[in-house]
Amino acid sequence: MKISLVAAFAAFTGALAGIELPAGVPRSLDEFRSKHPYQPPRPGRPRKIVKIRPSRHDTDDVSDDFLRGIRQANRGGTLLLPKGKTFVIGQPLDLTFLDDIHIQLEGEIKFTNDTPYWQANSFRHPFQNSLMFWKWGGKDIKIYGDGVLNGNGQRWWNEFSGREILDPGNDYLRPILFYAENTTGIDISGIHMKDSPCWTTLFVTCQYLLWVCCPVHTPTY
Repeated sequence: MKISLVAAFAAFTGALAGIELPAGVPRSLDEFRSKHPYQPPRPGRPRKIVKIRPSRHDTDDVSDDFLRGIRQANRGGTLLLPKGKTFVIGQPLDLTFLDDIHIQLEGEIKFTNDTPYWQANSFRHPFQNSLMFWKWGGKDIKIYGDGVLNGNGQRWWNEFSGREILDPGNDYLRPILFYAENTTGIDISGIHMKDSPCWTTLFVTCQYLLWVCCPVHTPTY
């Protein structure tokens, strides 16, 4: 498993809030983008482009459309999520069947913040009693673009305030923003991962991982 220094920087940006950083360290998303310009993948063989309808408002759940787009783009295609469009996900998605797929995220994927629903319906993993909005898996997966993966986590952090994640009596569980399992060849680059309800990523039994993403915005109490 390989994780870049850029990813390490992204993971700790929120934790460094309020600490004086050394000269040259990016202090905002714009500074980070300027210092580490995103380079889209080089064009390879032609791929089928699949598009889905965007959400009309913050509660317009397009989970079914997203899953259908993923199935159509699987085995050699690209699901394109255009700039200026938002795709609201309000249901758990099992995406563990993937094989040679690209996700080009130029717009925004945003999860609903219906905390009672997600606590009752998310996927689960025993590590720190974690929840997940979705689970990715398979082989040869590329997710890239200038877009945003938005966990819409502020409500989660407000309601979690004062609790401890490792407290065995804690029954308020929060989803991890991106989760992949049993995956061979997963490449995530350029994406701005924002406002996760809990940890940002969890990769389980994955091989050949490359993660080069922009800084995480951490919700505040």
